Amino acid sequence: RIAFEEEINETELCIRFVGPFLCGLFDDPDDGLYFRWTNETTLEAKKQLGSSNRHPDMCITKSFNSFAYGEAKPVCQGDNHYLICHDLIRVTAFCKGAVISMDNQQMKGVLGIQVVGRTVTFYVLVLSATGLYAMLELTNIKIPSCLNDLPQVNNRYLSSVMGLGCCRIFDMLNYLIQDPAYCW
Repeated sequence: RIAFEEEINETELCIRFVGPFLCGLFDDPDDGLYFRWTNETTLEAKKQLGSSNRHPDMCITKSFNSFAYGEAKPVCQGDNHYLICHDLIRVTAFCKGAVISMDNQQMKGVLGIQVVGRTVTFYVLVLSATGLYAMLELTNIKIPSCLNDLPQVNNRYLSSVMGLGCCRIFDMLNYLIQDPAYCW
């Protein structure tokens, strides 16, 4: 019930805060929608030199298609603009790769997720015109660090930031995957 200090490592950040939050938003096994941590190096990847950096920290999949990619950094690295920019470039590259490979799919774009500390920023990358990609920030949400932080998050904050932010994310998700089952 006591807030963790922000000086936690990336693994603990992902397991304690980011994972439960994003799973609550996106994980729906009954409909084949999964939030996955993909930053583990597989045995096959270990055999190939330099392949351990070719996968994102997280992705969201449905029906064997990934439509969201993300990277995470602990807040202690938040002032390192090089690392934060590098992560955003990685998110952009993963999203662009998915947009390029989805020519025969029904998706219109890909969600990008960047986590720095407990702040989660959502982006969407779309192919605006032939060869022209646009990445737009949808919203950012700060995840509470403990139950004691929840009363500080008043109803106005929840309705304006969390509500509208999540609605934008879900609306964009519906648009991207164009699945009538997700129209709510």
